[in-house]
Amino acid sequence: MAELPSAKRYVFDMSNVTFIEPCGVIALLSAVRQCAAQTGERVLIKNLNGQLYHYLHRMDFFRITEAWLKPLAPLNEEWSRNAQTTNLLELTPITGYDDVTSVLERAHGIFAPWLSAEELFNLERVISELCQNVYQHSGDVHGCALIQKYQPVFGS
Repeated sequence: MAELPSAKRYVFDMSNVTFIEPCGVIALLSAVRQCAAQTGERVLIKNLNGQLYHYLHRMDFFRITEAWLKPLAPLNEEWSRNAQTTNLLELTPITGYDDVTSVLERAHGIFAPWLSAEELFNLERVISELCQNVYQHSGDVHGCALIQKYQPVFGS
């Protein structure tokens, strides 16, 4: 990772960000952790548009990052949440076997209607291996998983 410029505290200005993909959520989480670790201060995040704020909130981003991040503008209203959504596994800490099992159960619920038994088995094997690598090999006690399924929209 490139060396960060010296600062007492980092401020992320999100005014030019209108969309973030799930891999971007993980990248933002990593950047926030790195910057907070360097300064010992929580990163401030500002100018986050409403939809992006709600999306990150829905992904549990602010709950997972609360030790490292402080939004400058509070969330005015929360979108309704379905804890068993069939499209999304929120940011989920992976600290041991039970977390891997939980992620696999949610992944099964998300993808079972869309994949053949063989495809689902192979996907679950990959997810299991990735999750096990988080807590067994990375040495990162704050590693997370995140899944979001997109359905193509044809004819629009």
